[in-house]
Amino acid sequence: MRRQPCAADATSLRPFGGDVMVNLSVWRSLEALREFTFRSGHLDILRRRREWFRPFGDAFAVVWWVPEGHVPTLGEAEERLDLLRREGPTPRAFTFRDPFPAS
Repeated sequence: MRRQPCAADATSLRPFGGDVMVNLSVWRSLEALREFTFRSGHLDILRRRREWFRPFGDAFAVVWWVPEGHVPTLGEAEERLDLLRREGPTPRAFTFRDPFPAS
């Protein structure tokens, strides 16, 4: 499931200001997300990200486990990203590089 205001344009979500786009999605497993991100046509786009985005010096992506059926909010995503930035990877907020198992 991907959070977006309308089917046509997920990039219109700008809760943190005009220069920051948000992509918030829920996946059944970390492996399914990895498969999509790194082993599909999405990887071709990911490799070209520097053509469209300026380098971001801080953590810009966060992963966390949610209970089945829970729909995370943008506020929750912001809290998890802040937690990752403050404490580094933990079971409550982590990265692809430093994952934690579901509890």
